[in-house]
Amino acid sequence: MSTPSSQPTPAPTDPDTAPGADTGFDSVLLDLDGVVYAGPHAVPGAVEALTALGERDIPFGFVTNNASRGAAEISDHLVELGLPSRPELVTTSALVAARAMAAEIGAGSRILVVGSPALRSLVDEAGFTVVDSAADDPDAVVQGFFRDISWHDIAEACVAVAAGVDWWATNRDLTMPTERGLLPGNGAFVRIVADTTGREPRVTGKPAALMLESAAQSIGGTRPLMIGDRLDTDIAGARAAGYASALVLTGIHDIRDALSAPVEHRPDRVIADLTALLEPAPRVSTDPDAARATCGEGAVRLDGGTLRASGPPVDAANAALGLLAALPADTELALDPAFPRRADG
Repeated sequence: MSTPSSQPTPAPTDPDTAPGADTGFDSVLLDLDGVVYAGPHAVPGAVEALTALGERDIPFGFVTNNASRGAAEISDHLVELGLPSRPELVTTSALVAARAMAAEIGAGSRILVVGSPALRSLVDEAGFTVVDSAADDPDAVVQGFFRDISWHDIAEACVAVAAGVDWWATNRDLTMPTERGLLPGNGAFVRIVADTTGREPRVTGKPAALMLESAAQSIGGTRPLMIGDRLDTDIAGARAAGYASALVLTGIHDIRDALSAPVEHRPDRVIADLTALLEPAPRVSTDPDAARATCGEGAVRLDGGTLRASGPPVDAANAALGLLAALPADTELALDPAFPRRADG
């Protein structure tokens, strides 16, 4: 797959110093909320890191389950925050949903859209007829996040879904981070329809592999590193697509969450913030027989079934991930209550 001319293929670099050299990634995919920005502000380190990636000709793109805004609007917001962006670098769950439906449902089909104007526009651009009521005999329902969604919107979705039409959801995130804390996300409203009708939707956003694959294709990446703050969407999506992943500690989930997560939600590494991309990935040394591992100045050991850590939290976290990967999958362990949660402990 060729890299777009706007982001040329990276020139050869020293394998001991190149970002991604240790994990083999050729591009970077980033979640937005909690990773690149938090509400109206850029996350500390994000502008520096992404600017540097652009200067090094390392392709990157943004992947968001939030279907309330279009790619152009999101890109404009990123630029306002000082972040390098263009609309074609932004992949939204709404965009992927519209593309997926276009591949399976005949053009001109009637689609009941329960969501934002951005989602409605994408469905219209995909060649469908947008309708507003179950009484309009829709061929399918697509549901995405919108702050102004009403009981009547949800009710129309319930009637149509109960009648048996195809049901698509852009994502199932129960919560979304805001400047006021965690608030209900699209998944909370999808759950209402599911509980009311007894049916489950087809989901196109993370953790669906399709979402990550679409984003990678848009930036010309074949071995991307996915960076996110949610294990059940960002990291699980990367694993589903077969991509390397990193949990960044600027959002929802923390070190203890990562180590306690099931294997399918466990990241390959933990980073404090995006500036970690500008340095080589940390090297982990494991001794499974002694149940010990080290990374940088951090170390972990499995002591009587309890995982204990010493040294800098992020180094210890990566040592722990390495040790867990080396131990049998059915190894039972508990985390020392003093095991750190964040980069500052």
